Amino acid sequence: MASKENEEANNDVFKWSVGDVGQWLHNHDHMQYVDTFKNNKIDGRALLSLREKDLRLMEPLASCLGDLKRIWLDIQELKWQCQSTHDRPFISSAHPNGHGWFDAGHQYPVMPINRHQHPQTHHYQDGRYIFCSKCGHMIDQPSPYYRQDITPFYITSDRLKALVAVAYALSSFLISAIVMTIVHERVPDKKVYPPLPDIVLDNIPVIPYSFELCEITALTLFILLGIITLFHKYRFVIIRRLCAIAGTVFLLRCATMFVTSLSIPGRHLECDSKTNGDFYSMLNRAIQIWSGFGMTIAGVRTCGDYLFSGHTVAVTLSNFFITEYTPDHWHLLHFLSWTLNLSGIFFILAAHEHYSIDVLIGYYITTRLFIYYHALANSRIERQRQQGRAYSYLPMFILFEYNVDPVTNEFEWPISLPTKLRFYGQTRQSVDANK
Repeated sequence: MASKENEEANNDVFKWSVGDVGQWLHNHDHMQYVDTFKNNKIDGRALLSLREKDLRLMEPLASCLGDLKRIWLDIQELKWQCQSTHDRPFISSAHPNGHGWFDAGHQYPVMPINRHQHPQTHHYQDGRYIFCSKCGHMIDQPSPYYRQDITPFYITSDRLKALVAVAYALSSFLISAIVMTIVHERVPDKKVYPPLPDIVLDNIPVIPYSFELCEITALTLFILLGIITLFHKYRFVIIRRLCAIAGTVFLLRCATMFVTSLSIPGRHLECDSKTNGDFYSMLNRAIQIWSGFGMTIAGVRTCGDYLFSGHTVAVTLSNFFITEYTPDHWHLLHFLSWTLNLSGIFFILAAHEHYSIDVLIGYYITTRLFIYYHALANSRIERQRQQGRAYSYLPMFILFEYNVDPVTNEFEWPISLPTKLRFYGQTRQSVDANK
């Protein structure tokens, strides 16, 4: 290993050809990626300017995180050798092997500012680096403590992210409750504005108590999801994704039901009396809706919150999270979850509490947002390409999914056993093994 280091130190890496880079990869036991670097025409100068972000765009290297990290570390060590030998300000003077390359408080390399005397007209920026177009040297960095792929919302704690997500969802539900109170005051009089024609509602008779059955179905799905989340290894990831998607969907629902007021879909529906603009009465009703999550079994009887159905969102989102975060071979649970989801939608229509279009829009928006969010979260490369769009489409996405790898469905006990019980269990296992 020492001979390889001396050989690399004595050679001018900036003059390496593509073949020299391939030989360097071979010397560091990365021979399976020689063709990858050759196809991308990586010579010495390109090798020293590579970032980890660039390596993630190179297939098949991007599909193996361990190899990617090892190559990245070898490149950083090569940069250090070039700087120490040729005094070229390419990276920091910190050595990766135990000399302070990584800052104690962060998991990313800390690189101090380096300056190179060249005319400013030759400077150009590539990502976080500023280079000289004449010789390829790195001239400067925007910050002496730059952290790779950092975002304006830098939170690493899963528990803190989950807490922020819950606060976001509860705030969205509170805004939704306030809007429901406002639209309840504006709902058209059913004596003047009869129900709109609906091909499904016109052919299905009203089934008493079916809306209560829908809410019982939703509670059953939510309890199942709660149990799965409790024992899932990545429970905090599930919590924040559920709250992020639910909060965003209900904020969108606020806009749709506030903009358009539809007539009551069933003449049999009895709505609570209007407050005629009394502020304290409206505030009290909003708190009642928020605390009861808008459920009829909790005593909430508002009208006007149509286009689209919040109950459809609840049963559909619960079903999709149950099927997403359980193994594929749990067929019975998936069948039960889908049955409850479809039954809940049927009960909504059978109660004539929502128009068919409310259910269709609610189902479509919920499923599309769920699929888009998870597709973006599970793909590192796509997440990098779509980072700017994610800010506008999903404002909380960058905060919640920062530095998160794809989630695997593994389960564990939510609370670890006390030390004495673990020691007792290990002792019993060792005694049984010796018998």
